[in-house]
Amino acid sequence: MDLHISPERLSALIARIYDCALDPSLWPDAMGAICDELDLRTGVVSLIDLGTGQPLLASATGFDPAWLGRLHEFSDGLVSLWGGEAVVRNMPLEEPAVLSAVNPVAISEESADPFHLGFNQPQGFVDAIAVGLTRDETMLGTIGFNRHESHGLVGPREIAIMRLLVPHLQRAIAVSRVLEMQQIRQTNLETALHAIRAPLFMIDSDLHLHFHNSAAEKVVADSGILRVVNGTLILTDPEAQRRVRKALLSVGACDDPAKASPFGTAFTDAENAPWVAHVLPITGRAGSAGAQYMLFLAGPSLREGSAALEALASLYALTGAETQVLQRLCTGQSAKQIAEDLGIALSTLKTHTLRIYEKTGLHRQAELVALARGALAPV
Repeated sequence: MDLHISPERLSALIARIYDCALDPSLWPDAMGAICDELDLRTGVVSLIDLGTGQPLLASATGFDPAWLGRLHEFSDGLVSLWGGEAVVRNMPLEEPAVLSAVNPVAISEESADPFHLGFNQPQGFVDAIAVGLTRDETMLGTIGFNRHESHGLVGPREIAIMRLLVPHLQRAIAVSRVLEMQQIRQTNLETALHAIRAPLFMIDSDLHLHFHNSAAEKVVADSGILRVVNGTLILTDPEAQRRVRKALLSVGACDDPAKASPFGTAFTDAENAPWVAHVLPITGRAGSAGAQYMLFLAGPSLREGSAALEALASLYALTGAETQVLQRLCTGQSAKQIAEDLGIALSTLKTHTLRIYEKTGLHRQAELVALARGALAPV
């Protein structure tokens, strides 16, 4: 399919999305750019703490201020507009949802839906496209866009381009969660980064170190897995060093950033304990002069059980089935045991496993298990 979008424009959209990970105030600009590219009228992004019910992120663009102020009056009917709670909960995170396909009755001429009649129709909204950013027992994150009647219903081009943006939108939210957005809003960025338990390094494409937090300082001093020489980060394991450099180069050299693999590598320390290094672009266009990246480590002391599993799945855009396979792989189950446990054929299990390899950028089962164990508690 001809998407009618150049690699440069797609790259610019992706760069805007990652900028929002460190500065949530940029979400209106990023959503506005997506609206301009896809002929959408409004955008809303939200991240809700399910424990407190409070929004950790709430931002909108494109609305008339008067209507935006009234959105709370109709918010209870939004789930019904999309077909009800069961439909919404079963929407796959990896695929954009289009209202005219999910629940066409709600926006038809015969519609009796209160949200559509009271909020959408008066503003000329005839369709919507939404993406699930995260959905687990602690957080619910979504981003959605409305289509105005002047452009008709959401079509194949909009769906195809949004599908390319999905993993980047989800990774931006995953990074935001790692950086504890609430604390970032209340304190300056450097103080918040020092408070994060994960060792975090800000580097450029040559691994020149621009910042590292307190946890990273401790890892450099105590773990023996890396060191800083003349301002450059060097991993003790030459293979891990090579793969981190390769990840950085792949981001910069890829003409189509949406096709770049998720960036990470697994390795072990001197005591054979597993570690995982994740690399994400954070400022500037990946690979350009001045571009910076965040490298953060997950090691034996940083495992967080099911929450870490969800974060890992979100980071690498794993489907639910792939996440279940990954979880079982890290327990040492055999392929036959995993297939029987999940009630699937061995051929289906092989397909899931190959897709996990592709998404994580790994090539061997030992590396995959090290990746899982580096981020997950034993189960």
